[in-house]
Amino acid sequence: MSSREKAVNGQAFITGFNRHKLETFYYVFGPDYYIKERVVTLILNRAIKKEERDFDLTTFYGDDVDAITLLDSFLAHPFVAERKVIVVRKFDGMKADEQQRIIDAADENRNSNVLILMADTLDNRKKSAKQINQSAYVIQCRSPYKGEDMLPWLNAEVAATGKSIDRQAALLFVQNTELDYQTAANELEKLLLYSDDMSRITTKEVQASIRSSKSSSVFDLVDSVGNRDLKKSLTIAEKLIDSKEAAIMTITMLLRLFVQLWRINTLKREGVSTSEIMSKHMSDVFYSVRSDYLRYANNYPMRRLVPAFSILLEADADFKSINLDDKLLIERMIFRIIKVR
Repeated sequence: MSSREKAVNGQAFITGFNRHKLETFYYVFGPDYYIKERVVTLILNRAIKKEERDFDLTTFYGDDVDAITLLDSFLAHPFVAERKVIVVRKFDGMKADEQQRIIDAADENRNSNVLILMADTLDNRKKSAKQINQSAYVIQCRSPYKGEDMLPWLNAEVAATGKSIDRQAALLFVQNTELDYQTAANELEKLLLYSDDMSRITTKEVQASIRSSKSSSVFDLVDSVGNRDLKKSLTIAEKLIDSKEAAIMTITMLLRLFVQLWRINTLKREGVSTSEIMSKHMSDVFYSVRSDYLRYANNYPMRRLVPAFSILLEADADFKSINLDDKLLIERMIFRIIKVR
């Protein structure tokens, strides 16, 4: 096993898995449960046949196993398969000294058995992390930073069903879905059901599917903020912000809104007609709401957009550094944006 300078991105690992050579030691970590499960499933499918798993696949939980028991299984010879495969979930739930024993054994192991350690984090300040980075194939599974990060995943998932999706339809889907692969997978399942008899998915199907989902609440929030309706915006935000992921999604969606309004106002200043703006410069906005965005732009002239961007930037920084309730931060952000003179 060769040393790598940094962890492989989970989605990149999935996309390029056909070129992957099976390793004997994996460390799969990160907060995104969906991607972690996809990564481990791919490795298992290559490492051991399904009919052999009752004999030579063992799953342990780090908070419920000791190093001796785990190593006895890992170092044993397989019964019927070519190799034994050991999956350790919640590896970071083990005591530090027992973790080190497992890592040492995996580092020294030269047989064909495969060890997959799953964890939430990899603390690079620790000595064990350096050893893991040197001897294991490290895969980091994290949620996407922006909607466009999900495009490779979306295209691959759609292609696997025998369908295709238009570029604009794909952009609309990822830009209006929560920044979470599991949520996106649920939304995609609904989209595929909606377009069951279609071989090619267009923006029409995406719009209809997403509009009928929970994410419509985000559209409602964008609409109320665009209309500078403070009471309605705060009411929607109170219902919508139920997690850190929802708060991040709200900031992202409002940022997209104001970037679009900045573009519209800039084009208007340059003398571009509203019809040309709608037909040529708003391809990433649902056609049915483009006229709404023109109205929002009137509500947020340039003098209001500049401070709005500053408020969004400040909210993003506060969200990462201040230990305040997520809902309170978002509500304060919305209040300040709408009250800008």
